[in-house]
Amino acid sequence: MIKQRVLSLSLRESGQLKLRITSRCYAHQHTVQRYIFQFQITRIKNRNREPFCRNDFNDVLRREPRLDEALAKAVAFDHTIRLSNELNHPHDPKRGVVKFWVGSKGVVDFVPKIRGTPVPILWSHNRALDELQMSRDTPDFDALQEFLENDAYESERDRVDEQMYSPVTDTFTEQRRAYVAQDGYGGELSDDGKAAFDAEPAFGIVLTNARSALDEGIPVNTDGSKPIIQVPLWTYLRLS
Repeated sequence: MIKQRVLSLSLRESGQLKLRITSRCYAHQHTVQRYIFQFQITRIKNRNREPFCRNDFNDVLRREPRLDEALAKAVAFDHTIRLSNELNHPHDPKRGVVKFWVGSKGVVDFVPKIRGTPVPILWSHNRALDELQMSRDTPDFDALQEFLENDAYESERDRVDEQMYSPVTDTFTEQRRAYVAQDGYGGELSDDGKAAFDAEPAFGIVLTNARSALDEGIPVNTDGSKPIIQVPLWTYLRLS
């Protein structure tokens, strides 16, 4: 079963950063919590000096070894939700829904759905697709391949009468049912009309911040039953 993950991030010009994590499975939760504490201390020290600036932020990053990875992943997740909202119709019950999937060995970080079809996305901070292919100890990459090759999508559903766990109006529910019932929609409506099932995924994505990915472009791995595409984080954030 694909699980829901909710994460919000906002970085304002004033230097205030807010990060809210409601998923128990988020790997960097404690790192981010320590960062928020350190960030507040830095702000207190800066009260009688110059406004918070980039040098202060870089100083915090140097003192928290894995903080840059946690923040980059949070930004990637936030953008994935934005893409889900932009690319899906307002009547799509899967619009704005981004989940994660736990496999037998590892975790697929983000699973947005586009017109009812899931797009599994593996976050790889500093390892490009070619390195993941050549390495043996890659549980999360194995999970991505597992998601593409098995039938996990068949049991995944999203309620048509709820949005972010809150009920919607009867009129909106009927509009959602009508949208899912269209021929061009990837998923399908359940027999009782209460949920929309996912379609079979067509490909997977390795989203990476590795420096080598900037030189390699967007390579495609076709060794498995379905292609896996490498997308550099900088390129991904430019999608809209």
